[in-house]
Amino acid sequence: MKKTISFFGHRNLWNVDIRERVKTVLKSYFCYEICCLIGTHGEFDRLALSVCRWLRKSYSHIKITAVFSTLKTLLKDADLYDDCFF
Repeated sequence: MKKTISFFGHRNLWNVDIRERVKTVLKSYFCYEICCLIGTHGEFDRLALSVCRWLRKSYSHIKITAVFSTLKTLLKDADLYDDCFF
């Protein structure tokens, strides 16, 4: 069974370490094939992407899909993701 998890945020993370929380959420779904939808603007988006990419090294069934809001960002960062939506 496939599950989709969305990570979107435009915030600065002002000294808040939520990396472990994101890892915990993803690990709780490891019995499924996971598709991670990730935004492309804020610090939270970058943190979620880095956690997904790091975990995918050990768990290959994680697919990373970017959701872009601007063509400029799509052209700049598209190679970081498995799929892209615009």
